[in-house]
Amino acid sequence: MDKSPTSPVDATEQLTRDALRQSEIRFRRLFETAQDGILLINADTAQIEDVNPLLIKLLGYTHGEFLGKKLWQVGSFADVNTPPLSPRLGHRQCAGRDRTRARHSLRLIGC
Repeated sequence: MDKSPTSPVDATEQLTRDALRQSEIRFRRLFETAQDGILLINADTAQIEDVNPLLIKLLGYTHGEFLGKKLWQVGSFADVNTPPLSPRLGHRQCAGRDRTRARHSLRLIGC
């Protein structure tokens, strides 16, 4: 049975679905292989929805342990006494003294 589109609208919808599928594949490949730790956070709930392998390795949590947590409940953010969207996350104030993480820096990138 021929599954080719029967109308121009069907053809356009198929092209759109194919383009979306290719975009999702490219995004997933970049996300999985990035040399930066990446968290995907739900903007409404502030809960972590996904995390890439590098951040799993850096912070030592399993993928499942990240999911559902808030940003400030994990790893390098867990002991921050400043708001979670501090402009300089790699540099912190803690009990009146500066602490700087020299090995890894964490950046928040938002929309």
